[in-house]
Amino acid sequence: GFGTLRSVIEAGSDREAIARMKQRYKNITDVSINRVMVWQDITRQTHTQEGKKD
Repeated sequence: GFGTLRSVIEAGSDREAIARMKQRYKNITDVSINRVMVWQDITRQTHTQEGKKD
């Protein structure tokens, strides 16, 4: 009856919330990885420029 329907709806909303949390976490992780990669590119460029001076 209604109890089953309610639990199905609650489970569905939980699943959506979990999916949203996973997506948000993935976005944060992607941004962090991108920042690290950009930072590595910047430091690598600085090192190569210093090497060219010599």
